[in-house]
Amino acid sequence: MQTHVIDPAALIRLRRRQPLADVVSIPGDWMQRAATLPGKALQTAVAIASLAATYKTHTIDLSPQSLARFGLQPKQAHRALTILVRSGLVSAQRCQRRAPRVTLIGRGHAGLAA
Repeated sequence: MQTHVIDPAALIRLRRRQPLADVVSIPGDWMQRAATLPGKALQTAVAIASLAATYKTHTIDLSPQSLARFGLQPKQAHRALTILVRSGLVSAQRCQRRAPRVTLIGRGHAGLAA
């Protein structure tokens, strides 16, 4: 029979983790506009906003790894990003074989650098 020793420091680290909803503050009007868009646009918008809040910047690189954390595949996110750009919620710089660089457009993104 094996015994497992629990490291107290690991428990403290686990308790310090906050749920995503506690960390990210997304403006209501921005989210409402994203919610009316088709497909995976809302899911992609939440991913972009939460990554921007995590890194405290308005501009992020939307990598396949970060998309996978939100249950998105690159093709889905590509289509959704096109929809978000056309709606005026974000701007994107795309290069072949590179993650798109996405910038949030709008005011009032709490927790983000100006």
